[in-house]
Amino acid sequence: SCIILLLCMLIYLLCAFSIGFICLCVCEDRDGIFTASCENRGINNLSEVTPLHFTAYHLLLTGNLLKKVSLNDFVQYEGLTILHLGNNDISEIEGGAFNGLQGLKRLHLNNNKIEALKDDTFLGLESLEYLQIDYNYISHIQPKALRDLRHLEVLILNDNLLSTLPNNIFQYVPLTHLDLRGNQLKVLPYIGLLEHMSHIVELQLEENPWNCSCELIALKAWLESISCTCNLQISDLGLNVNCQERKIESISDLDPKPYNPKKMYLTGNYISSVCSSDFNGATGLDLLHLGNNRIAVIHDKTFGQLIHLRRLYLNGNLIERLTEDMFYGLQSLQFLYLEYNVIREIAVGAFQQVPNLQLLFLNNNLLKTLPLGVFDGLSLARLNLRSNHLRTLPVGGALEDLTSLVQIDLFENPWDCSCLAVEMKNWLEQLSTGTVVNSVVCESPLSLSGEDMRYVHASHLCPESSNPQSSVVPPSEESFPGSTITLETALDYDTQYPAVPLSVLILGLLLLFILSVFVAAGLFAVIMNLIITIIFIY
Repeated sequence: SCIILLLCMLIYLLCAFSIGFICLCVCEDRDGIFTASCENRGINNLSEVTPLHFTAYHLLLTGNLLKKVSLNDFVQYEGLTILHLGNNDISEIEGGAFNGLQGLKRLHLNNNKIEALKDDTFLGLESLEYLQIDYNYISHIQPKALRDLRHLEVLILNDNLLSTLPNNIFQYVPLTHLDLRGNQLKVLPYIGLLEHMSHIVELQLEENPWNCSCELIALKAWLESISCTCNLQISDLGLNVNCQERKIESISDLDPKPYNPKKMYLTGNYISSVCSSDFNGATGLDLLHLGNNRIAVIHDKTFGQLIHLRRLYLNGNLIERLTEDMFYGLQSLQFLYLEYNVIREIAVGAFQQVPNLQLLFLNNNLLKTLPLGVFDGLSLARLNLRSNHLRTLPVGGALEDLTSLVQIDLFENPWDCSCLAVEMKNWLEQLSTGTVVNSVVCESPLSLSGEDMRYVHASHLCPESSNPQSSVVPPSEESFPGSTITLETALDYDTQYPAVPLSVLILGLLLLFILSVFVAAGLFAVIMNLIITIIFIY
């Protein structure tokens, strides 16, 4: 970051002293990538922008007044990987305009006035993977316009004026995502068009005047043959994959896999196992929803590539055990949903792989206990343990580590309100009002069944204790075998006369001492006065 900032300063100096150039761009470090932002600067011609020389950088020219992209306009921008030219007035792109951009991966030309894509429009963009040309006036595409885009996977052409597509336009293009919404299309033939779209994962065709006659049968049959016609949404924020309730048995059924998705919704399918190869090329994933499947097996380090994942939903599956490496690599994870499984065991260190976890839902499982150190190193704000088989929870090594807790739900567990519960009761009493959601209801012993543990007197939780007021002390330090009679007497006394707090006792003794000093001083003065009087008389 420091190096990039120094480079930015150098560029500003060069701009300031360069004759004929105006320094219009702002240099930024966005996620470790150098970005030159020249948005909304009133730029009429690319000659107003000083070319940069980096091995990899992004250039944002959105919202300017560009009308034409001419031959070799970008010939000096060799390191450019993402180029934004959206929201300009571009109506013409000369052949060879993108010469020099052999490494460009994404090109945005949305919201312009382009009317046609010619055979030479995209010359020089052999590495292009993502092309956005929506909201233009495109009515015609020449047959060889996409011929050299051998790596193009995403093509966004929605909201144009296309009434037809040329034969073999996608013959050499490995498209996985195609958006044709809001055009004038009436039919898409199989021969010369659909037959070349074998890799497609998502095809958006809404808002076209389709001719629902025999001509559309080929398109209908082809759509039905696609293994997963998911509803995908492509935006500047990334790709959202919506494949709910599609009878998918494996994530590998998404063939080819979505292009670097941001969010994946795969709920309500038949997925039974998950492995690391399922997420190859998905390193940018932010949300993964695998809820309500049949997942019983999650191989260790399955999520190792998902270093940016923040939300993981595994609820409503058949998971029985959380292993030590199940969540390996999820250092950015903040929300983990594991409710409604059959989890019986959590391995020690299972959550050490998720140091930024804030929310953990483990409700409606089969947990009987939690291992010591299970929350070590976490800063959980919300914890749900409702509807398990928990009878007690250790304070040391478990509850005491929840120092950032805002909300905890312990309802519908068979809590044992005996001596074992004294520490837990004391811990609950120290929490802020409203932190504990619902009640902590005792199931045993029978005499306390149905009572809320928090409101049961410590002497009732542990009648064998010598001093209910000191129940904060561990049982090993407050039980004295062989002193049954003394303990019973103490407890009987306690029920009739409430114990005097130590601070009050000390204050009373101090007052008594001061009073004694004054009395002694007074007696001394009286005696001395008497002696002086006697001496004076004699």
